[in-house]
Amino acid sequence: MTPFLESFATQQLLPPWQAKGVDVSCFMFKLGATTIQNYLDKFFNFGGDDCAPYYFKAYDGLEHGLLVFHHYPDIWSTNQANMRRYGENLQSWDHLSYNQAYVAIPIIRYTITADNLLVDPQVYWTQPVVICNNSSVVYGSREIVGIDMIQGEVEISRIITAGALHIDVSINGVADFSPRSKETLLPFLRVETGAPLPEHLGMPPETTPIVAKFLMALATANPKAPAAGPASLQSEARLVTLKQFRASHDMTLATYQAIVSSNSIMSNVRNLLFFDPKQLDIDFMWSATVSEILTSFLDLGAFTAPLVAGARTAGHRGPAWDLPHKKLEAQVGFRFTADLDFTEFETLHTFGQQQQAGFTARRAPELRP
Repeated sequence: MTPFLESFATQQLLPPWQAKGVDVSCFMFKLGATTIQNYLDKFFNFGGDDCAPYYFKAYDGLEHGLLVFHHYPDIWSTNQANMRRYGENLQSWDHLSYNQAYVAIPIIRYTITADNLLVDPQVYWTQPVVICNNSSVVYGSREIVGIDMIQGEVEISRIITAGALHIDVSINGVADFSPRSKETLLPFLRVETGAPLPEHLGMPPETTPIVAKFLMALATANPKAPAAGPASLQSEARLVTLKQFRASHDMTLATYQAIVSSNSIMSNVRNLLFFDPKQLDIDFMWSATVSEILTSFLDLGAFTAPLVAGARTAGHRGPAWDLPHKKLEAQVGFRFTADLDFTEFETLHTFGQQQQAGFTARRAPELRP
């Protein structure tokens, strides 16, 4: 390796990161095991003879995703080298505020033995879809962690009188691919909830079995996870990503590919409130730009007529919501406030450069009883 040459364009928020008072909204939905496994095989279980010593697998019995929205009022770097370079009192770009939307799914990472057996199951999370409204965060996340994050508009509004949420997510793209297509700001996702349930009522009875199964499964696979219940939100989550850079001489190749992991530690969880699942409206908008992720990963099926024909969202700036849409059926919805620490960035495996094309298939690993 050679030293990274800094410039004015590379002043990203360098990890480790800390954030206080993060507003988090989560919506749990069902995903197909085959859909999840196809995604993992494409982005992690590849490489032929140069494959990683790990096998990533869908979490049996827990084929769910979380649609998550974060509002970071204040996140900053605790990188000491960064502090020494720019001065301890310089905080102009060292503290950021932004909104983020993503889909997260729990998965299992196995270690592959020399006998091609799968051992040592570990719980990880992966994020197939990530959208952020801050360019520094987008470029830093891509370059440092390898997250496939795109920039967009993430507007999170809370109706003060009732505490209900209205979330609009838009991205730059094209509605239909054609020789004359022009990129514009397009609607991608809308979320509307009813008022949160009174705190003393806790979790809606119909969602209790789903949440209990979700938390107990994670606790069983990860001995360090706390017991099931609201306190389980105060825990550590490990994220896995594929970090890669496109080759200049051949755009179908990568000059660098590595499986990277990072940890996020959630603490001081407070203000936990649940939404009535019957009052959750989550709609994805179809466009050519996002058609691949909507059809292959979220597997939403056929889209229907535009949500709001030729109109803009009342009371909200942004694009016209006049694209075909499809409702995502969420089983659980809740929100809370927490503090987050992002630490322990690690490269799990770096793929070699000797194979430029035509990866050979490897024998499927076997799960040890």
